[in-house]
Amino acid sequence: MRIGVLFAAIALSVSACSEQEPQTESSTLTILQTGRLRGNIYPLEVQRGTAPLQYHPILAGYVKQTREEVEAAGGQVLLVDLGDSLTGSFGSYVTASQNVVAFFNALDYDAIVLGNLDADVSPTVLEQLDMPVANPFIKADQQPATKATAVRVQLHTENLPVELIANFYADRDPAEFPERFPVSFGGHQHVQPARDYKALLGQAFIKPEGTFRLFSWMKFESPKDAPAAYLANLRELGVDVVLAHRVYSSKQREVWSKEDPYIAWSPPVAQNILRDNRGFVLSRLDLRRDPDGWKVLNHELVPMVANLAEPDSTIEEVLAPLAPAINEADEVVIELEQSLDRQAILERYMQALAQFPEVDAVLYSSESIRGEWSRGPLRTSRVFDSLPWSSKVVTIQMDRTQWDEVIDSQAFATLTKPAIPEAGPIRIATSEFFARILSKQVALNLETMTTLTPKAEFMVLNDHLKTTPAEASISEEGNDGVGR
Repeated sequence: MRIGVLFAAIALSVSACSEQEPQTESSTLTILQTGRLRGNIYPLEVQRGTAPLQYHPILAGYVKQTREEVEAAGGQVLLVDLGDSLTGSFGSYVTASQNVVAFFNALDYDAIVLGNLDADVSPTVLEQLDMPVANPFIKADQQPATKATAVRVQLHTENLPVELIANFYADRDPAEFPERFPVSFGGHQHVQPARDYKALLGQAFIKPEGTFRLFSWMKFESPKDAPAAYLANLRELGVDVVLAHRVYSSKQREVWSKEDPYIAWSPPVAQNILRDNRGFVLSRLDLRRDPDGWKVLNHELVPMVANLAEPDSTIEEVLAPLAPAINEADEVVIELEQSLDRQAILERYMQALAQFPEVDAVLYSSESIRGEWSRGPLRTSRVFDSLPWSSKVVTIQMDRTQWDEVIDSQAFATLTKPAIPEAGPIRIATSEFFARILSKQVALNLETMTTLTPKAEFMVLNDHLKTTPAEASISEEGNDGVGR
């Protein structure tokens, strides 16, 4: 059904209800939510092969069209992003997230939420955003983990006071999934997810009369049975609607239908299924306020397809100035004579880390390599896509017992130099990102972590490829090999 027709049907429905049940106060509200854009906002002028297919002009056009339709009918539109959007692409790396900042500002988002993959975003970047930024992570002193953010933010709306509260993983203990919770955030160590909202919000815990309160639930895993106690806490908090940020793998795709129970929860949960981790499926929720509260009129997932809306060309005027820097940075690294699979890429990355003379061994997650390289010219953006993190390369120290525990687990890829010590600390090269993940699984003292190079880990591999034949094997480098 076309969106214009859909909203007209909603408007007729609301009108019919109003005739049957006259209300002294009523309004309609449409919430549009994006999430996990992962920096995938590129000027259309970037060279072919640098960026995946771009949907943002259609998204911008749909937002513009929806605002015009809803506001003409006397309603209001909220546009929010639920996190993991500022970083993650070669374009956001080159532009220091200015591509996504420009996009958010140009579309006049009402608020954004930070996700766990936004942990390294600079406060300077956040200060350039024209909308409030909600953050679900706090420091030991209960203050937000990043400057210029808050657990609860007030949106700059005219007709309806709106608040947004940020959450990561409901009320789960980080010990349940230690690899999913960030250790550091905004440059601060030992952060924790917000949990005790009553204490964190203080007097603001009590919702002002007439205020609409949103709850952003990141890592919503669609439980089979409604979590009654947690939903009761949300109602006590005064939450009117839950915005769900869900991530699924291609092996476990789950699409909600109109019969799914989450929209009937109290408070109701809006849909948000993410496709291919590109984030270009938008969630829409239409609501009406009456004396009994807010009622859901419509909820749907809106894929950004070509005939959805007229693409908004003005967004390209904003992004175009970023194209030259991205094009210049995306150089041809090497000509590959044969395609390389993930294991081959992993081997070359570990070779690159093994070049540092200060290390005895290399340790990395074999699951962290993304995608493969095709035969022909290999560009820097493709190297980034294989290692989509921009953390620096570091050394950590383990004793022999810890090292043996890692080896026995067979969960990680390892490469050892011939002179690995039998006693004393073993100096291991890895990325800072992976070191922090590993520290939760092996009792590591991260105070001993030192920086080998401030270069991003993908750039270490990038530079290594320029000077090392792509077909060289680890055995030819004189190492013991890669184990898994």
